[in-house]
Amino acid sequence: MDARPQPILKENEQALAELVELFKTGSVIPFVGAGMSASFYPGWGKFLLQEAQRVGCKTTVAALLRAGKYEEAAEELARKRRGLAFEDMMRQQFSPRSLEGTEITGAVALLPKLARGCVITLNFDRVLETVFERAGLGFEQIVPGAAIVAAYQNALTLNRRYLLKVHGDVEDATNRVLTLREYRRSYGTGAKPAALLLLLQRAATLGRLLFLGCSLNKDRFMKALQAARKATPGLRCGFAIVQKPRNPPAFAKRVEFLSAHGITPIWYPEGRHDDVAVLLNGLLERIQGSSTDRGEWGEVADKVEALLRDYAREFAGRNSEMAVLDGYLASQSRMALLVAGPAGKGRRACASSITFSARDPALRRSATRT
Repeated sequence: MDARPQPILKENEQALAELVELFKTGSVIPFVGAGMSASFYPGWGKFLLQEAQRVGCKTTVAALLRAGKYEEAAEELARKRRGLAFEDMMRQQFSPRSLEGTEITGAVALLPKLARGCVITLNFDRVLETVFERAGLGFEQIVPGAAIVAAYQNALTLNRRYLLKVHGDVEDATNRVLTLREYRRSYGTGAKPAALLLLLQRAATLGRLLFLGCSLNKDRFMKALQAARKATPGLRCGFAIVQKPRNPPAFAKRVEFLSAHGITPIWYPEGRHDDVAVLLNGLLERIQGSSTDRGEWGEVADKVEALLRDYAREFAGRNSEMAVLDGYLASQSRMALLVAGPAGKGRRACASSITFSARDPALRRSATRT
């Protein structure tokens, strides 16, 4: 047996313990990147170089990749392979049929045991759909690209078993996001962010994302997280299982970068990607042990609390009414106070906000800055 697992778990004990508490409520949202599909499909950079060589633009594409301009590199390749030629190339390399008869193991195979509700992915392949279906836990709905905006309420606020495919699907050119032009269409530009990017930023403010297989570098989404942190100082966006750089200065820089984006890291040694499964297994053992101890009603109570906490996070405005409620609580009066209003006007969110902000003032600070 590998001797490394225990030290890895011990090093991350504090972060894992915090994550277990979130998982107990059933409210953690896995945010899955290309690293979770790396055993089944080529990496994006490798794919772009390989195809660029075939059409005679390898030098240009390689230079763009070295500069970290992946969107521009994809745009150049799409320009060279216009129309159906580009679509055929994508289907050939990332075909769902290549998964037929393939055993899916490792970290990604553990996700159906961890995810109780919504899953977000930037991947346009179908590894997640396949692994969840094989586990008998197929998604209630698969939502591609811009359609996510309409599904937000059910997917994130109610944490339904939806798969939100931010960058669309390999066989759906309409919602897919690969090239510079497609990124600008879906994410917006500069001071005019599109609705999809604003929604992802809002999802991060819930503080319950778990990034898996994500590079978490200076891309559009990370800039959105930084903007959210600037609007709400102290905001925690979630956790990420990431490589720990061997070089001490590089490690210090990485810690600073993740912290600036409100992400708590769970480290594994650089290059040892199989250790992601070790960490997820350790997490599973802790979650299952905790659920067994609390029993069925304990799990129900946790889920209800998570739902009400989300209502509290979503609540904004109504400052005068909140001031009245604050004054009532401060008076320690024993008289009942009735909160009345038409259906759908926020009574539940108001009650949740005043209840949870008494326990966690950061919730109120977050709401007032929304």
